[in-house]
Amino acid sequence: SGVLFGFLLLHIIGIFLFTRGFLLSRQVLENKSSCQDNLYHTYLNDDITFQKTVIFLIDALRFDFTVPGPQGENAKKAKSYHNSLKVLYEMALSKPENTLLLKFIADPPTTTLQRLQGMTTGSLPTFIDAGSNFAGTSILEDNWLYQFTESLDKRIAFMGDDTWSALFEQNFNISYPYESLNVWDLDTVDNGVIEHLFPLLESTDDSTWDIIIGHCLGVDHVGHRYGPEHESMATKLFQMDQVIRRLVDSIDDDTLLIIMGDHGMDAKGDHGGDSQLEVESTLWMYSKKPFFGKLSGDLYNIQNGGENYRSVNQIDLVPTISLLMNSPIPFNNLGSPIAEVFLGPQGSDWLKLAQSNFLVSAQVQRYRETYNGFFQHDSQADGLWLAVVDAMNGFSDLSDFTQAQKVVEATVTHQQYTLNQCRHLWARFDMPLIYMGISILILSVVGLILVNKISNHDLPSLSVVLLINSLKGVIIGNVIIRISTFFMLTRFTSPFDIDLSLLILFAAALGYILGLFYTVMRNSSAFHNLLLPIASPKHLYKRGINGGFWSLGGITLILVHALLFASNSFTIWEDKILWYLLASFGFAILVASFRIKNPRFRTLAIYHGVIFLLLNRVSSMSTLCREEQSTHCTATYSASVNSSSWVIFALALMSILLPSIIATFYATSASYNGSAIMWIGRGLRIVMFFSTVFWALDMVEMKNWDISWFMTSTTLGFAKLIIARLVLGSTLLAANFAWYCGPMCVQIQFSAMNSGDKSATGPVRAYILGYSNIYGSVFFLFVINFFASMLVISNPLGALVLCLLMYSILTILELMDIHSLQSSFVIPIILGLMGQAYFFATGHQATIPSVQWNIGFIATQTISFPLTHLTILFNTFSGPILTTLAVPLISLWKIPPISDRMLTGNSQLLLTSCFKNLINYLAYQTVVTISACAFAANFRRHLMVWKIFAPRFILAGINLILVDLLAVIALAFGVGFVVFNVNRIF
Repeated sequence: SGVLFGFLLLHIIGIFLFTRGFLLSRQVLENKSSCQDNLYHTYLNDDITFQKTVIFLIDALRFDFTVPGPQGENAKKAKSYHNSLKVLYEMALSKPENTLLLKFIADPPTTTLQRLQGMTTGSLPTFIDAGSNFAGTSILEDNWLYQFTESLDKRIAFMGDDTWSALFEQNFNISYPYESLNVWDLDTVDNGVIEHLFPLLESTDDSTWDIIIGHCLGVDHVGHRYGPEHESMATKLFQMDQVIRRLVDSIDDDTLLIIMGDHGMDAKGDHGGDSQLEVESTLWMYSKKPFFGKLSGDLYNIQNGGENYRSVNQIDLVPTISLLMNSPIPFNNLGSPIAEVFLGPQGSDWLKLAQSNFLVSAQVQRYRETYNGFFQHDSQADGLWLAVVDAMNGFSDLSDFTQAQKVVEATVTHQQYTLNQCRHLWARFDMPLIYMGISILILSVVGLILVNKISNHDLPSLSVVLLINSLKGVIIGNVIIRISTFFMLTRFTSPFDIDLSLLILFAAALGYILGLFYTVMRNSSAFHNLLLPIASPKHLYKRGINGGFWSLGGITLILVHALLFASNSFTIWEDKILWYLLASFGFAILVASFRIKNPRFRTLAIYHGVIFLLLNRVSSMSTLCREEQSTHCTATYSASVNSSSWVIFALALMSILLPSIIATFYATSASYNGSAIMWIGRGLRIVMFFSTVFWALDMVEMKNWDISWFMTSTTLGFAKLIIARLVLGSTLLAANFAWYCGPMCVQIQFSAMNSGDKSATGPVRAYILGYSNIYGSVFFLFVINFFASMLVISNPLGALVLCLLMYSILTILELMDIHSLQSSFVIPIILGLMGQAYFFATGHQATIPSVQWNIGFIATQTISFPLTHLTILFNTFSGPILTTLAVPLISLWKIPPISDRMLTGNSQLLLTSCFKNLINYLAYQTVVTISACAFAANFRRHLMVWKIFAPRFILAGINLILVDLLAVIALAFGVGFVVFNVNRIF
C-alpha cells in the first residue's frame, strides 16, 4: 500500500503541474478608474440621468421564459413556462419608450459567480473559474459597485443569493444574504428578498439607499430540481411576474428599474456550459419617464421563442449602468454601451451615443496599453484606435448626425476587435509545465509496468527497499534542483519563468521515479520479465504480456480507449464506444465458452457470457445526452423518468431480486453463511427498501401529490432527510465497523463418518462450508457497504443501473474463474472500462452541467463539509468507485486459504497478487488520463477545446486521483484485514 500511495502522490503532482500549465487563470489588474482622469472630467457632468437604481436579478431567467409561447394552431406546443411571466413583453409592447427588452448573452462558463463577475467588472471569465462557484472571494478588480460607493458615495442595499456577499460585502450598507446552493429549497430566498425589498422601496426615508440589488433563486432551483417544463416553473414565474408588477408601481421618475437574469438553463434545467439555452438570458430596463430608443429593422422579432431577437452581451451592462449613473467605467471593462439606452426616446440622439462609445473605447484602449506585454504590438488595434480618434476629432458641429454615426461605427469596431482578441487569449498556456506534468504521468506508467514485472516472491521483500530508494531519489532530486537554481541565479538575472516550488515538486517526483527504476532494474526477476518478450517474440505471441490472448486483448482495449481523444467526435461519443468495447469482450468470451470441454463449466460460461451481454445492453439504455450529440441521441436519463412510477416500482422490485441474485452466487461456493446472511439477506434488503422509500417520497414531492391526509410537505422533507442520513450512516460507518468486527461467511457442519448408521455414536467429520471462497465472500461484503450507500444518493434510474453493475461484477468474476483468467491482464481492464461506462450510465457526461449538484443536499439542508462534497463525489463517480473496490476480488474470488494459486498459503503472496491487479488497473486509468491530457494540450487552440477536451481531461484527472486513493484503501484496509483474519484462523 505504501507503493500505491507513492503512485498516488506522483499522479497528484503530474496532474497538478499539467493543470497549472493548461488552466491558467486570467491575469487580474487591480487598477481603478477615477473621476479625476482627464477623460472622465471632460465628458462626465453633474447631470445624472437617474438618482436611484433597483436591480432585480432572477437567476436562470432564460429569454424564452419572458416572451409569448406558441399561439393559435401551435398552442398545443406551448410549454409550462410559456405565458407565465407576461409583464416584461407586455410593457415592451405597450410602453416602448419606457421599456427595453433585450436578449442578454452570457459568456461561458454559465455559473452564477462568474456571471456576477462579468456583469459587475465587464471582464471575461476563464474556464477554470467555474470551479470557484462554490468558494467565491472578494473581487479585486474594478467594478461598478466599488465605483458607486467610492466615487459617488452611493448607499447599496442587497438581499438574496449570498454569492454577492462573498464578492461585495464591503460595498453593502444593508445586506440580507441567503444560502444559495440548496436547490431543493424553492422559496426561502425569494420570500426573503420580497420581505426586505418592498419595505425599503416604499420607505419615506430617501437616505436609506441609492441602489437596491435583489437576487432571487427560485427559477434556477426549480430548473435544477424538476427541469424547466415542470408545472412548478409556471408557478415560480408567475410569482416573479407579480413581484415585477409591484416593482413597476413602486418606483418613482428618478429611479431606473433593471430586471435581468445571469444565465439560462438547458432542457434539463442545468447550466454551466455554453449551449444556446444556457447563455441566453434576459435584460429588461424600465423608466417612468420616456427614455429608451429602438434600432431600425426587424430586430425585435419574438418568433420561435425570440430566436433572432436583438441581443447584447452581459458585460455591456457595465459601461451602460456606469454612464447612466455618471460613474467612471470600471478599468477592466470590455463591454460596449447598449445603443437603445443612449439613442433617446426618438431613437435619434447619435451624439450622446457617440460620446458614450468614445468614453468606452478610450477606457478599453487604456486597458490595452496597461496590458501591453500581454497583447504585444498589434498594428491592427492601433489603427482602429487611430480611426476612433480621427472620427472624434472630425466633429466640427456637435449636431453633425453623419459624423456621430462615423464615431459610433469606429468605436464599436475597436471595442469588438479587443473583445474578440481577449476571448481568444482568455487562457494562456505554459508549455513547460504542461510537458512536465505529462512526463511525470508517462514515467509513472513505466514505473507501474516495472513494479508489475517483479516476481510475486521477490516483491514483498523489495517493498521497503523500493520506498527507501524512492525517498532517496526525492532528496537527491531536490538537492540537484536547488543547486542548479542557485547556479542559474548567480549567472543570469531571470533564469526561470516557472515558480521554484513547482520545480521542486517536479524534481521530487522525478527523483522518486528514478529511485523506483533503480530498485526494479536491480531485481533479476523484473529484468528477466522485461527482456523476455523482446528476446522471444514467440513468447509474446503465445503468452502476451501476462498470460495469453486475453492480455493482448486487454492492451488493445486500452489503446482504443486512449486514442478516442484524438478526435472530438469520438470524445463526444465516448459513452457509446465504451459499451461497444465491453460488448466486444463479452462476445469474445462467449465464443471462447463454447470451446470449454467440461459440459457443466461450458454451460455455466455460456450462461454468464449471455447475462453479461444482456446486462451491458440494458445498462447502456440509460443515457444522458450532451449537447453535441444533437438529434442522434435520445435521452432516457431525465427528471421525468427518475420521478416516474415505473422506475420506483422497478427499484422496489430490485430490492427484492438483487439480494437473492447475490445469494445465488454465494451459494455456488457454499458461502451463504455467517455474516453473508445478515449482510445480504437482511441488511442490504433493508437499505434498498429505505432507499426506495426515499425516492418514492421524492416522486410524491415532485408530482405535487396531495398527501396532506398522511403528512405535510414539511414532514415529508424531514422524513427524506432522516432516511438519507440513516442510510448513509448505517452503510458507511456502522456497516464497515461491523464488517471489521464481524464473522466470516463460513459455517462448520458435522456429520458422522459412518453415514449408514445415523444413530450410532462414533467419529464425526467436520465440513467447513464456504471454505473454497472464504476470502472473496468476505471482501465482497466490503464492496456491498459502499454500493448500499450509493443507492440513496443516486437518482432512481442511476440506482437501478448500479444494481446491474453489481450483477455484472459478479458475472465477470464467475467468467474469470471458469476461464482461469486470474493472472490475465484483461480482467482489471474490463473492470476499468465498466467503471467508465457506468459513469455515463448513471446520468453523467464529461461536461459541467451534467454534475448532479442537487444530490449534495439530500442528507443536509445547507452546504456542510464533508457531507455535501462526499455525496456529490459518490454520486458522480459511483461506477469507478465500485469497480476499483472490486479489483482485489480478481485474486480473492473462489480460492481457499491454501491452494495452487497461493503455492504455500503465504498471506504475502495473496496480498502481492491483489497489489499487482491494482497496479494493472491503475496503469489503464493512467494511460487514459495521459491521453486526455495530451490531446487537450495538442488541441489547445481547437475551437472545441473548452467544450470537449478540457472537461474530459479534468474528469480523467479527478477520476485517476480518486481510484488511486481507493486502491490504497482497498489494499490496506480491505484486503489486508481479510487476509490477516483468514490466515490467523487457517
